[in-house]
Amino acid sequence: MFIKRTLKSALLLSGLIASSSIYALEKDEVIVGGLISMTGAGSVIGEAFAEGTKMAVEEINASGGVLDTPMRLVLADTQTNPSTAVSEVMRLVHREKIDALIGPAISQETGAVVPLATRSKLLQISSAGSLELTPEVGPYHFSIIANAEGQGIAMVNGALDELNAKRPAILVDNGGQSRTAVGAMKKRLEERGVEAVGVEEYQYNTDDVTPQLLSLREKKPDVILYFIGTPGDLRTFLENRENIGWDVPVVGAMSMASYAESIGKSVPGSYFDNVYGVIFPEFSYCPGDELGKSLYAQFYERYKERGIDPEKAPVGTTSFYYSSVYLLKAAIENTKSLDAEVLANWIETESSGVENMYAQFGASKDTHFMFGPDSLILGQEMHSPREDKTFRRYSCD
Repeated sequence: MFIKRTLKSALLLSGLIASSSIYALEKDEVIVGGLISMTGAGSVIGEAFAEGTKMAVEEINASGGVLDTPMRLVLADTQTNPSTAVSEVMRLVHREKIDALIGPAISQETGAVVPLATRSKLLQISSAGSLELTPEVGPYHFSIIANAEGQGIAMVNGALDELNAKRPAILVDNGGQSRTAVGAMKKRLEERGVEAVGVEEYQYNTDDVTPQLLSLREKKPDVILYFIGTPGDLRTFLENRENIGWDVPVVGAMSMASYAESIGKSVPGSYFDNVYGVIFPEFSYCPGDELGKSLYAQFYERYKERGIDPEKAPVGTTSFYYSSVYLLKAAIENTKSLDAEVLANWIETESSGVENMYAQFGASKDTHFMFGPDSLILGQEMHSPREDKTFRRYSCD
């Protein structure tokens, strides 16, 4: 527990750790591998990853390191290619001798890397959302985001409960995470006694979704459930939706909050009319709420102080990778270990007590995703957050 609130908010994920430690690790440094797409289609995510992980490591080292041991970050570029991701994780393991792995972000890359990280007995914290990433597949793998299933369920709940939708349609790319979300959305709709009037899929990182939109419009949905893969895909969707003159309401995945503000600076604000997204409660505000109060808003203040370009590294996306490093720190300092099995067991059983800027951590022996559908609420005006980067909550009691 920390003495000062300012220090407490600066070290968001230190949780149950004492402010000074009598323990030390038996090595000169903790080496953390950062595996992400710095080039290729996922390069926007890569910039946020680099900024977030560097920011966390610098803060941690400035406050004494991990159990009085400095942390060193080694970045590796997947080039948005699963094969490259595999070769790079082998380099990180055998040449760089990493102690833990942060990343990748894309499910296809993460799925390729998890077996290698498991064999190497590395704790891995990614931001991939595929349901295939079970504790059985990746006993030492955890994801810092709500998985695709959880996001899909939250999207359905928001559309039906908040927007009172009766005739939803679904639009997704052809990536593994999106396909997981489709299954979750269909299942949740069935549980709610509702059927999707149409489902359309497009090529990941496309430059045109007009055919899919025209096909869905013929079915007269009253909401589109849109699971977004990349910033470019969101821009394409908004432009194509505007071009065909269709103002159907849209409920997006968590990436809506990550990408919308940047895109909103180069397209008319009207493109975001009737556009919503699922977000964490700490990312939201209601009229009258104090500016800058949430831990997420306080993170943004430090983000600004570093001069990070939000066009290149969206603040929400950057926060996930920052928080991943702090989750790793919390696990190491509470277990006094770098053993992947020990660290994973602690995250499964104890991490719910770690303060963070999203919602309560919910990993367990049954799921290694840190957040479930109940962790998410519906936000609006996604392209126009407040000065502290929080989004207006759709429903305020």
